[in-house]
Amino acid sequence: HTPAYARRCQGQPIFNYVNATVQGGNFEISDIKLLSPAAGATISPPYVFQWTRRATQSDTYALYAENSGAYSFSSGYLGYSNQYTLNSLAGTNLTAGVSSIWDVGVKLPDGSGCISLEERAVIFNATGQ
Repeated sequence: HTPAYARRCQGQPIFNYVNATVQGGNFEISDIKLLSPAAGATISPPYVFQWTRRATQSDTYALYAENSGAYSFSSGYLGYSNQYTLNSLAGTNLTAGVSSIWDVGVKLPDGSGCISLEERAVIFNATGQ
């Protein structure tokens, strides 16, 4: 992976391409830089997760977090935002005291999107739940 680019991007499906020339789509693949919390941090809700927005103002962002290799929480799409406050672990399927991974997704108006190149491990403190 090149540091300037997102980890994984996907565009709209192409259905009709037999014996045809089809536009593959144009979309932004630049990375979303994660700012806070730092990798390895122990954090307590409420906590403000922060990232750097890309220049495209029609982008909409979502915070994702996982335990045990499966997404356990999604903020839902937040619009052209550079932060999300996680107020509590209740209802998230995230577990206090174990390593959780967070990253940020971005979706464009046509439905294409990307996931930040970096993902960071954090531990949620049991307080603040």
